[in-house]
Amino acid sequence: MITKNIILAPFKNFSKFLVGFVLFVLSELIIPPIFAFGYIIRVYQNSQNKEFSMPEWKNWLDLGKKGLIAALIIIVYFIPTFALFFISILSFTIQIDLVGYVLIFLAILLALISLFIMPTVLFQYSKNEKILEAFNFTVIFGLLKNNLIKHSMLWGLLILINLPFFIINIVLRTLLGEGILLGVLLTILFAFSQFFILIVMAMSFTRLYAGIKEKVSTTDKKSDDTGKEHQEQKKEDIKRQKSAETIDKKFCSDCGTELKTEDKFCNKCGAKL
Repeated sequence: MITKNIILAPFKNFSKFLVGFVLFVLSELIIPPIFAFGYIIRVYQNSQNKEFSMPEWKNWLDLGKKGLIAALIIIVYFIPTFALFFISILSFTIQIDLVGYVLIFLAILLALISLFIMPTVLFQYSKNEKILEAFNFTVIFGLLKNNLIKHSMLWGLLILINLPFFIINIVLRTLLGEGILLGVLLTILFAFSQFFILIVMAMSFTRLYAGIKEKVSTTDKKSDDTGKEHQEQKKEDIKRQKSAETIDKKFCSDCGTELKTEDKFCNKCGAKL
């Protein structure tokens, strides 16, 4: 699931996180976050190699290409949602309100489904960067079917992680009301939270779908080895103790009754020892 290492990864490499954060801030003004999207795809790929850390910001042309393709994939998945919203608006225009409400409901449902499966779609694309793999529904829905509960739990955890940012948003709106300062702070908050959530999402879902277990740290491994050695030593001591007890015991050669060491006759059959 979402591990401590994944949560802390952006902060351990904060200079790399800062670049993506700035790109998301700029996306609120003029520039679409294409390079940031490309970086998220690189995080997916990096995580498949069991590296739950922030990759380098290098080869920007490649980042732009990955980001553009990722953005196009997302748009294609949301086209049915946009279409239903557009038709619903037309329905309200010609006063067919019931149809309009139904279409809005279906549009929202489709949007939620598209959002729900998007981490799986991006993971599938990131494996070999083939666009068609992002629409390989057999594989995508197969992955979802086999991991539906864990996939749903991951989304639940991501929502919980996003909750503090939502609360801060409400507090800022309450304290500052309207104004330029509020707009600036909300832009910064949105950029920070979205880039952070996208990184955590990429690492967590890759860990789930690639079946990756994080490496045990050297300290933990040594501790584990020491514990095993202690257990083995304890077992050996018990074996030796039992063996010694068996040697010290005296038994009747005729009937096998256990006797005291000083006994000269069997107290059961009377045989001389």
